[in-house]
Amino acid sequence: MRNSLVLLLLSLLPSTGLAQMISPALSPLVHGDRSITFALQAPEADSVKVKTKLQEEPFAAVRDTSGLWSVTLGPFAAGIHFYSFEVNGVRTIDPQNRWIHLGLTPSTSVVVVPGDEPAFYEERDVPRGTVHIHRHRSS
Repeated sequence: MRNSLVLLLLSLLPSTGLAQMISPALSPLVHGDRSITFALQAPEADSVKVKTKLQEEPFAAVRDTSGLWSVTLGPFAAGIHFYSFEVNGVRTIDPQNRWIHLGLTPSTSVVVVPGDEPAFYEERDVPRGTVHIHRHRSS
């Protein structure tokens, strides 16, 4: 019974999602020159494109013999960037990236490109103090 349930659940998954579970792609990969490689395991897809907020038209990814689609773009400026995949014309987030841009529906994934200086959202090694709470009674 349990095996039947597992098979039923797996059959309900889209083939792209199943392929990602079996052979996950590492995506996104930020390189030292601030270029980014986006990859998606989708062996049954006819086309995969990557859309970022920096360009009007999505970039076509190239499929290898295992069904892994990938494209390297950039260099990007240091900071937070948003992107999504178009699989056979359908927009989707990167299933291998847990960082998504939340909104009404999560439709973009997030990637951080580090800069030479720490960004405002990065933790820095700064002197730390001690917090004291002083209570005073008031008449």
